[in-house]
Amino acid sequence: MSPQEALLEVRKDLVAAFGEGLAGQLIEMAGKPSLGREHDAASFKDLVAALCKDSRVQGMFGELGVRDKQAHWEKLV
Repeated sequence: MSPQEALLEVRKDLVAAFGEGLAGQLIEMAGKPSLGREHDAASFKDLVAALCKDSRVQGMFGELGVRDKQAHWEKLV
């Protein structure tokens, strides 16, 4: 799966947990300026790491849940 396709999957998970608005904010704050811009696997993994450090993501999924999400998301690319 391309990093762009993987990002869409991450976004779906975040929308399910936080809703459309906050999911978009989380992605923006993690350093992804737009879904339309192409990125490589390394920048995707950096984005995932930044998302998993966000206190709201940690609060929603818990420490173990964040580790599971991060492992799952990183395997998408």
